[in-house]
Amino acid sequence: MKILTRNSIFLILGICSLVFLMAFVNIRNNVTVKGVEPIITNNELQYFLTEQEIKDVVISLYDSIENIPIREINIGMLEDTLESLIYVENAEVFSNLDGRLSIVVNQHKAIARIFNGNKHEYLNSMGETMPLSRNHSAMVPFVTGKVKQPQLEYTHQLLMQATNDPFYEGIITGLDFSNEDILLFSALGNHKIIWGNTNNTDTKLKKLKIFYQSQEKEDVANLKTINLMYKDQVVFTN
Repeated sequence: MKILTRNSIFLILGICSLVFLMAFVNIRNNVTVKGVEPIITNNELQYFLTEQEIKDVVISLYDSIENIPIREINIGMLEDTLESLIYVENAEVFSNLDGRLSIVVNQHKAIARIFNGNKHEYLNSMGETMPLSRNHSAMVPFVTGKVKQPQLEYTHQLLMQATNDPFYEGIITGLDFSNEDILLFSALGNHKIIWGNTNNTDTKLKKLKIFYQSQEKEDVANLKTINLMYKDQVVFTN
């Protein structure tokens, strides 16, 4: 009776693993596409893209995707083509042994809507502008006035800082750059917030939050202006 040595056991396990791996690769190489499954993430109630638009990209590259061997799908080219879409931040394509081709698309998030003369567009969370969508109108703060690159950059900075504090969710409804002093608008009333220049953004956000929290809801609703331009104080008018 022969006793297997440790080296012999490892050799047998290695051969079995290699055979299994070769069989798995062979099965995978022979799998054909049975369907396309688009998955759109990061929409946050913003539906700029549709599943059909994702499928249309696939169809534009492969006239008939059904029954094509998955090994013939150029995954890199498909991901690059999807990422060239204006509303797509990134895309990942992978396949399953059942033949489903899954396409995970991470959509850009709009954080503001820019009204610049006759030109209307979104500002996204990456600080880039993108056109309005025919599929969806996002409920985001509006930005008006003389809006050029510095104003876009500051809008992005301000709104992204505000998102770090749950208190500000849905509070800021607009910014205006018509004059030297920036104006903000709030969902808590019809008052104007005199923001001033672009300095001390974090301090102003904290001051405004403390002021709102110190006031009764009815009192805030009756305000006309809140001025944050003065150091260590908030000046308001009724």
